[in-house]
Amino acid sequence: MDTDLGTLVPSTFHRPGGVLDLFSGTPKFATVRANVAVLRAIVANGTTAAFFTVEGGRDPCSPWLSEYRERLAKAVGPWLEELSVPLTDAWAALATGERLRLRLNGVAAHRIALQRLTLRSNTALFALVVDSSREFEQCGETGLLADEVVRPRIAALTATMVALDNRFLEANPSWR
Repeated sequence: MDTDLGTLVPSTFHRPGGVLDLFSGTPKFATVRANVAVLRAIVANGTTAAFFTVEGGRDPCSPWLSEYRERLAKAVGPWLEELSVPLTDAWAALATGERLRLRLNGVAAHRIALQRLTLRSNTALFALVVDSSREFEQCGETGLLADEVVRPRIAALTATMVALDNRFLEANPSWR
């Protein structure tokens, strides 16, 4: 991988529109894991939801890696859309409320809970990518990306996010 971890976003890792691609650089399983490490460093404190693509560059890659990329895209697509995007929206709404000085109730508690949830989501997502890439690289198969494994994790985190949002809205009816 042509990256220096001192430079958090190497040019081959950055995609147009600001979205990072896990398969950029030299297409290898090790590159995917190294790119996850870079992304993990960027979102480490839990105040930013992880978001990335798995498109890959134009460089040829092994059929094995190509199959993994397709399976990973199918597994993490719902995670990114159903968790990362709404978490990003929740952070934007919180920042907007704070900047407008709306005197919202429970902002500090909501911020801490949102940060913990974002960190949990990011950590679980990164573990899914790293663990499944290792397993697929070693065995040519992984059950970690199966819909029946990933969907319940998404559902549980989404339910937590909805409950958190509902509690905050109940304390701040004017924010609706």
